[in-house]
Amino acid sequence: MSSLSPEALERIRAQFDYGPYPRVPLEATPKENYGALAVHDIRSAFYRRDRKLKGTEGACILDVGCGSGFKTLMLALANPGATIFGVDLSPKSVELAQERLKFQGFPEVKFYALGLDDIGQLGLAFDYINCDELLYFFDDPAAALGQMKAVLKPDGIIRTNLHSKNQRIAHYRLQELFKFLGFLDGNPEAAEMEAATELMNALKPGVLSRAAVWKMPLKLQKEENKDDLEQWLMMNLLFQEDKGYSVSDLRWYLDAAGLEFLGMVQAPLWRLNELFCERNQIPAFWALGVQETSLLDQAYLYDLLHPVNRLFDFWCSPQPLRSSIDWDEWPLEQCLALRVHLHPQLVQHSIEQQLQEKLKQRERFSLARALHGEFLGILTYEPLFGALIRPLFERSLSVKELVQRFQQLQPLDYATGKSWQPEAATELVWNFLEELERDQCLFLI
Repeated sequence: MSSLSPEALERIRAQFDYGPYPRVPLEATPKENYGALAVHDIRSAFYRRDRKLKGTEGACILDVGCGSGFKTLMLALANPGATIFGVDLSPKSVELAQERLKFQGFPEVKFYALGLDDIGQLGLAFDYINCDELLYFFDDPAAALGQMKAVLKPDGIIRTNLHSKNQRIAHYRLQELFKFLGFLDGNPEAAEMEAATELMNALKPGVLSRAAVWKMPLKLQKEENKDDLEQWLMMNLLFQEDKGYSVSDLRWYLDAAGLEFLGMVQAPLWRLNELFCERNQIPAFWALGVQETSLLDQAYLYDLLHPVNRLFDFWCSPQPLRSSIDWDEWPLEQCLALRVHLHPQLVQHSIEQQLQEKLKQRERFSLARALHGEFLGILTYEPLFGALIRPLFERSLSVKELVQRFQQLQPLDYATGKSWQPEAATELVWNFLEELERDQCLFLI
């Protein structure tokens, strides 16, 4: 069992029947939200674990807690040829999700009004389970993970998330306040939302709880965006059964469910080294110690130092990471033979055109921005490297072919003014490709 009481389940069902989430018009499309599509592309997850490309054709995908179907639409767009199912506790949400996918040209996607306890009724085994913005409802997330594992293929992958209690501490204080005021005794509706808004607006700007959470609602009020304001209140201050967790909690739940941590979905947002002013200023004891810690330990430290990530958004699986690749230990010829593939969600005409414009203007560029937006430590690259990777929009190339292309584009070594030594050119190109791979922009196969 998921460990939620019947009363809690009914409160959640009532909240999302009242306001299916997310509130996105049927005609809205995420086709140009390349970062979101990359998150929902199962090739991102399987490359992370296996360092191989998995085809999407014929894959069986389950969207648990599909809500109004917008994330299910992302799954359908990002995984051509996959068979997709969506389940949600709220019949109203399921009805809207079915309507959305039909409108968007995916009538074959099937939806069911089922809770997590009942997904076994589908009688299917899944290659990939997407469980977004749901796990933090449960009193026992380990049991919920176990229920998903029970319908997962032995080599399948789960993507799910928990709220960070460190990042959302002010939200939880205010949820407690509104519980005390009786706003959460039933399903919060227009009257409770108006009262909550009135209270928060009346507080002095310097009051800590207001200062911590009220910037976005003020913006939505200024724009007279009532629907988005109501959705924000329902998913934050008036959120039924919301809970926060630590990375230590996450570790325990995975161990209890018999699942392996594969990493945070947007790994570049969890880089500890980016929290320091300069890399050469990182204390030696810290650099040496952290280098030996697990990915979960590094996430734990990041959340303590800089809790800006609302979600622990992670992949897990019954199968562990195949191995942590240390490229420095590979023979040069083996590295040169690897094939370089742009992430499928970056192979877009609009992104290629943006890169072309940067090249025309001789400006620095960043592929990572298309996937992650602006974030701490984002790197940009010289136009030369943009010209280097342009052919990847059409086909994969070996590292050796890219090194040869680099030598054609830039015949002379910057430092010596003479023709590049093969080792020097290879090192420069390889370091660039490693950075793009760490930014999840390409696959090295």
